[in-house]
Amino acid sequence: MNNETYYKYGFQPETLSYPKDSLKQKFQAWSGRLSFHNINLTEYSLSYAPEIKIDVFGDDKKTNESNTYLNLPLEKKIGKTLTAQLGITFDATRLKPLGKTAVNNTMYYISPAVVFNNPMFKINAGIRPSWDNQVFKLFPNVMAEISTPDERFTFIAGWIGIIRQTSYQYLASLNPWIWTPTS
Repeated sequence: MNNETYYKYGFQPETLSYPKDSLKQKFQAWSGRLSFHNINLTEYSLSYAPEIKIDVFGDDKKTNESNTYLNLPLEKKIGKTLTAQLGITFDATRLKPLGKTAVNNTMYYISPAVVFNNPMFKINAGIRPSWDNQVFKLFPNVMAEISTPDERFTFIAGWIGIIRQTSYQYLASLNPWIWTPTS
């Protein structure tokens, strides 16, 4: 649970006087997250780690926002050095300003990849087909790690594309004086 209060300031001219409640900006958020993973591989050499996160956010102007995030990663070990990965992620946000139409923002993506891993280097090669409000985008999911023989240093290079889900809660965390968004 998070409860924050801010006061707007810096208005011109300085001779103006506003009641304190007109300058107040108040936010409250409730968050819950549940995740787990298997410690040992299943009999089919599978590893899984599902996660669900729910956020409810609001302000003192009766604007409410809810966000549901669901991530379902799955790995299949193939031999000693090869792993196949498949992840499905769903992220839905609904903003409802008082007296205005609700705004829905839905994003989901699939993350297939193949990982080659040996003591000296690890290569992750994959793609990330994504849909942001039903608009298709294809992102890379490529990563390479190279270690020194004594594993004191590891060099990492990669190109991983993601969609950042913009929400009222995220925007208010950057700028607490923001007006309620309507789109």
